[in-house]
Amino acid sequence: MNQKKTPSLWSLVLLIGVSCCFAQDHGHDHGAHSHAHGDERAIPFTIWTDTFEIFAEHPFLVVDKAAAFVTHVTELQTFAPRTEGPVTFVLVKGSERIEHEEPAPQRDGIYIPELVFPQAGSWSGVLQIPMGGQTYEVPLPPMQVYPTQEQADQAPDPTEPEGFSFLKEQQWVIPFMVKTPTSRVQNGVAYHAVPESSLAFSADAAYVYVQVGGETFSRRRVQVKDRVQGIALVGDGLAEQDHVVTFGVGSVALAHGEPADQGQGDVVHVTEEQIRRFGITCREAAPGGIEAWIQAPGEIKINHERMAHIVPRVKGVVSEVHADLGQHVQAGQVLAHIESRDLADAKADFLSTSERLEMARTQFEREERLFQQKVTSEEDYLSSKQRLAETRIAHRAARQKLLALGLTREGVDQLPTQPEEAFTTYSMLAPFDGTIIRKHIVLGEIVDDSSEVLVIADLRTIWVDLSVNQSDIEAVAVGQPTEIFYGSDSSAVRGEVSYVDSVLDAETRMATVRTELDNRQGQHRPGTFVTGRIGIRPGDQGIIVPASALQIVNDRPCVFVQTADGFALRYVTAGQKDTDQVEILSGVQVGEQIVTRNAFHLKAELTKQAVSGHGHVH
Repeated sequence: MNQKKTPSLWSLVLLIGVSCCFAQDHGHDHGAHSHAHGDERAIPFTIWTDTFEIFAEHPFLVVDKAAAFVTHVTELQTFAPRTEGPVTFVLVKGSERIEHEEPAPQRDGIYIPELVFPQAGSWSGVLQIPMGGQTYEVPLPPMQVYPTQEQADQAPDPTEPEGFSFLKEQQWVIPFMVKTPTSRVQNGVAYHAVPESSLAFSADAAYVYVQVGGETFSRRRVQVKDRVQGIALVGDGLAEQDHVVTFGVGSVALAHGEPADQGQGDVVHVTEEQIRRFGITCREAAPGGIEAWIQAPGEIKINHERMAHIVPRVKGVVSEVHADLGQHVQAGQVLAHIESRDLADAKADFLSTSERLEMARTQFEREERLFQQKVTSEEDYLSSKQRLAETRIAHRAARQKLLALGLTREGVDQLPTQPEEAFTTYSMLAPFDGTIIRKHIVLGEIVDDSSEVLVIADLRTIWVDLSVNQSDIEAVAVGQPTEIFYGSDSSAVRGEVSYVDSVLDAETRMATVRTELDNRQGQHRPGTFVTGRIGIRPGDQGIIVPASALQIVNDRPCVFVQTADGFALRYVTAGQKDTDQVEILSGVQVGEQIVTRNAFHLKAELTKQAVSGHGHVH
């Protein structure tokens, strides 16, 4: 279980209260705080990509005046601030270019570069963010630079989204997640689908919180048409590109000034003596989750991207073999020699054209010199020039033929100095370091360009191909963790998904999911059958409670939450389970006191209330 470190509920409330006061001091109706210097007006913008959320503010830009760009970088894989590494602003206007690298965040998630623009007008550009061995380019909105401070002061205020403030510093210290709705069709009607954990309730109305800017949120009333396996189908109130808060709704609601009531059930009233007698104990709901895995059979295979089928490029008779099955060879090592008349003819043709080219060049230079001296005719001069061009073409064709047959450029250049007996010898070379895994070549054998004589594989990395059912394949993506087991008693070899097949096998209705493993020690043998499992979701998506806390009331899972009025029944959406714990995706908030032992006594008391006409339970 992977749990995030979070502040207590009271410290969170205090943090949000202080932050809201800070926002109000800046006089923004929507509550967004400003990082601009002094009393300068700020221009905010927010950009979402698949990998990052960029929220930035900068003052109105003036030529040759340094401007601080307060840039918040959130990694959407974890919704955590970027804590290390550089970012680079690349801005362009015509031939002018600004490239500024900020080597590290001044505080977690916050870069504050100072940029100077040498020319007025509209600038465009990107923010470059290196991560995981590649550089991501986030397109920036156009930036208007004014010639003078007076013109900048007269420019109209930017249009800012309406809503309330929930600061980045708050988002980064609590479990938090924002996603766009997905589309789902039910009974021929298209709905926007969001996790049930997105919903907040007030009276009989359902609401969601939509992030309209990096630190600006709006409360949106929605019509929930149905709930299916933890997913709410919304008919009205959402758009396809809305960024909906799916985790951390309670904290956003507190920032809005209203606690999120996510569905109140009945309240069970018991005395202190009953609590002691029933042995009821509570525990604070903590963020976390239970990792979800898909198990699948698999097989270790050779890395086909590092395997070569060696075929001779000429026809001939095998005269020497220097390769044995299982032998490790290095790139460029000679594997076999073949005596080939075709190769000898090609070499002779090349040498012949080399001689003719030299003669044609000498003759042309002579004719050119005589023509300039007006000793010879123009016709003789042009004729020699044409012969030189034709001979040069023939020589180039002969050279390319030898290169196509596998000779190196150095080997072709050295042909004039080689002995005649070497003209018929063709050398097969290893294309890379590897191990010979197949051999079909013997002395005296006649081979040609259709004969597969050797197969070389680089076994320093191998593939593990897992066969995943079509019902599970949609949950698998490149980059997810994998664990490979050789037997019931063996420890797991960890890796990650490197390839997911886009086409199902027509007979088995399964798809291949591949992971690549290091095999420099030779511990993984291709052809071995294994069992693998794929992590489809990290264990930090919900709230963890003991399995004993979960009860079934009205055929729905629920827990009991200790409140000032008693023990409130709270219907929940359960996620993954193990022998000791259950993951709650919606229905309770971090910090609430959940009954973890002997909750069935409260269920029994609730049943008594229902019999007395004070509740509805079965």
